[in-house]
Amino acid sequence: MKIEVWLDFTCPFCYIAKKRFERATEQFEFRDVVDVTYKSYLLNPLVTKTLSMDANQALALHKDISVEEAKEIHHKIALMAFEDEISINFDQVQVTSTFHAHQLLKLISNKNEQKILSNAIYKAYFEEGKDISSIPLLIELGKQVGLSSDLIKKTLTSNLKQREIEFDNDEAISYGITGVPFFVIDQTYSLSGAQKTEAFLEMLYRVYKRTVDDRRIRLSKTEYCVGDDCDYVPKIKKD
Repeated sequence: MKIEVWLDFTCPFCYIAKKRFERATEQFEFRDVVDVTYKSYLLNPLVTKTLSMDANQALALHKDISVEEAKEIHHKIALMAFEDEISINFDQVQVTSTFHAHQLLKLISNKNEQKILSNAIYKAYFEEGKDISSIPLLIELGKQVGLSSDLIKKTLTSNLKQREIEFDNDEAISYGITGVPFFVIDQTYSLSGAQKTEAFLEMLYRVYKRTVDDRRIRLSKTEYCVGDDCDYVPKIKKD
């Protein structure tokens, strides 16, 4: 069972959904057949450096609302995350580019190491208030999964892996994905948003059963479940 997960590292719903999906996979008795691949999705490709504003100010600007309204939205998200043992502090979140973080993840092919590294990046951003565009930080995180400092530095100071990141974004467009998190199963079924653990588990069993019942059947129409997700910021075409 091939599951492709589109996500971005500044999306709190992606972090929450990822935790819930991983919990569901652990409970799935046929988890050995699950093959997870993480795909890059740049929510705001126009952000190329760390912004001189906090997450509340950035959300207020993006949605054209007051900072107080933005804080209230973030408070609700933080409570939602807390239920999944994630401690988000939006007051200390440093809004920045996620391109380097995606480059780093692309250096990993081992599925378990991808899981470990992506969770470490999310924790650094949402729980520790660190700048995930920082090369020294990403070197530190990458070394935890066996990457060499030289390889990480060479990758992050160049355009290496850029084509792979762009391909993931273009593939998302071909699926009609306009927000993350987004899960595509066997290129046939899909689930979007920060669904409950039970919803992910139900999805795994449902797809597994259909696959076992008749491996030859491939539905041409994708199924959608709408949940909490992040807004997509359209990419501006280059001249």
